[in-house]
Amino acid sequence: MRGVIVCFSMEKYLYDYLTRFRMDTAKQMLRNPSASVTDVVYAVGLSDPSYFTRVFRRYTGSCLFCYRDEQFSCTDQKSNGLRETVVYAA
Repeated sequence: MRGVIVCFSMEKYLYDYLTRFRMDTAKQMLRNPSASVTDVVYAVGLSDPSYFTRVFRRYTGSCLFCYRDEQFSCTDQKSNGLRETVVYAA
């Protein structure tokens, strides 16, 4: 019985590690505006864009396209404490 618990723990650990690695790689790739979402999905080793979108949302806390939009905007902190958002057009 002890071997089953160790095996389950290791399997969960490997799944979590692989998911974290895939999502971190995807986040880096999504910073490139010319990379398509489908290309990112296949590059991280997945074959279902819908599944990837669900996992990405669960991992990052934001939807895929919201995350990508955030990467192309810059928020600057003003000295008066107000935030100004500057969006750079590509």
